[in-house]
Amino acid sequence: MNARYLALAGRIAQELDEQERLVQRIQRLWEQAERSHDEAYIDATALNLHGFYAGIERIFEWIATDVDTILSTEEIASFVRFLEDAGPS
Repeated sequence: MNARYLALAGRIAQELDEQERLVQRIQRLWEQAERSHDEAYIDATALNLHGFYAGIERIFEWIATDVDTILSTEEIASFVRFLEDAGPS
C-alpha cells in the first residue's frame, strides 16, 4: 500500500480518536447544562461542537488534498462504491 495513503489513514485515525474524546466532553457538558441551567455550560458545549465540526472538516480537507495524488481513478471509484454499499440499507 502507498506510504502516503498509510500516512493519511494514520492522521485520520488520530483525528477520529480526538473526535471521540470531544464527543464525550460535549455529552458531559450538555448533561451539566441541563442539570444546572448555567449558560456557561451551554457556551462550552457550543464551542466544543464547533471544534468537532472543525475536526471533521479537517479530515475532509486532508482527503481532498491527498486522494487525487494517492489513488487512481479506478481506486477512487471502487472506494465510492464501497462507501455506497456500506451506507444505510
